[in-house]
Amino acid sequence: MKLTGPFLFILVTLMIDAIKTTTQLWIDQLAETHALPDEVRKDLTAMVDGLQTDLHRTLVEMPQVKATNAQLGEIEGTDLDV
Repeated sequence: MKLTGPFLFILVTLMIDAIKTTTQLWIDQLAETHALPDEVRKDLTAMVDGLQTDLHRTLVEMPQVKATNAQLGEIEGTDLDV
């Protein structure tokens, strides 16, 4: 089965959401099981937030970077949209 278009987008979105939830839980679990200093927790939170931002940016930009001209014509805001 080949995943394309909306199905692939949904799958990637679900994966990113699972990564987001898991990484946020890691921070909470570490703080609960270890004496995690506030500075370390803030740094770890910033790293996880950065990862989430990068993943989201990739998800948003991917269709425009990997799309053909015909596909770009269907994406609002591109030079080729109709």
